[in-house]
Amino acid sequence: MEKHKIIPLLPGIFQQSAKPGNPLFAFLSVMEVMHADSQTILKNLDSFFDPVRTDENFIRFLLKWVDMDWLIDDEDASGKMIKKDNLRLLIANAWYLSKWRGTAKGLIMFLETATGVKGFLINENAKDEKGMPLPFHIIINVPENAVPMLHIIERIIEKEKPAYVTHETKILIES
Repeated sequence: MEKHKIIPLLPGIFQQSAKPGNPLFAFLSVMEVMHADSQTILKNLDSFFDPVRTDENFIRFLLKWVDMDWLIDDEDASGKMIKKDNLRLLIANAWYLSKWRGTAKGLIMFLETATGVKGFLINENAKDEKGMPLPFHIIINVPENAVPMLHIIERIIEKEKPAYVTHETKILIES
């Protein structure tokens, strides 16, 4: 808070003595400087909670808020992590993704947002080698250029598909 805004809040006797060169004026000057950082933070508080504008170090916290912190590990098996920009998009769209959770549409949106790769397909009418339907089984076709993130894709599928559904993952080879 600035000195000229603080002085009117003081009792009358203090207001009269708050003049330059006075110890009270010096104290108010120090107070003004000490509050400057807090004031700046409070003016820009919304930037902390906006996944697009927030500091990179705050992304993990926002992932916890939207229950997606399971997406990131401190050290992951292959060294391939989800890109920060994709994590930001997942946080921003968490409300929409949760609306479609457990559906083919929701799983495809989640996979495409997390990997940044389009072209995932889900076959909900899976059949065995004899051509008989496999109830509660889906086949997820993964685009070839998403293969380096296969471990993350598997983790997403396990978390986002309905619990009673089994799945298999196949790689779509582009010709």
